[in-house]
Amino acid sequence: TDFSTYFNLSNGNPGPGAVPGGTITINVYNSRYGSACSALPNPTSLKVALPPLMSFGNVIGSTPAPSSIISAASGDTIVWNSPAPNGLHQFTAITATNAVIGNQYCIKSIILPLSDGNMSNNVFNFCRNYGGPFDPNDKASEAPGMAANGDILPSTADLIYTIRFQNL
Repeated sequence: TDFSTYFNLSNGNPGPGAVPGGTITINVYNSRYGSACSALPNPTSLKVALPPLMSFGNVIGSTPAPSSIISAASGDTIVWNSPAPNGLHQFTAITATNAVIGNQYCIKSIILPLSDGNMSNNVFNFCRNYGGPFDPNDKASEAPGMAANGDILPSTADLIYTIRFQNL
């Protein structure tokens, strides 16, 4: 059995990225792969750790409510106990007004148990810089299992593109 997790950001306000005082939507995916001949367990938990200047907002759509939200100075951690084997969890996060444009923030998702057939895809780190109104035009690409340097596996079939443009 192999569990994996990854996520992307969408629907920012203002703009689709994390900006001081703005709200973003975080789309967290978890997957389970394994032989059809064996009884496949469900993951025990899915966690998303936000950075210190972001806080949990609310659940979107039919996403199940988190089992718990742990608030700490190091950032909120959102936890789903016994999530569905293959699922999408959507929620909003609010960026503090004192976040500094250009500073880096990192969000991490973790699927447990950590002992499975491929532990390299049980943790997904997402690091970007806080944005702002200086130039809203950019494009970004994300993929399941994408490395921090942007490398993707040759077998990757899906790429998620975000294109932002604005006429001022």
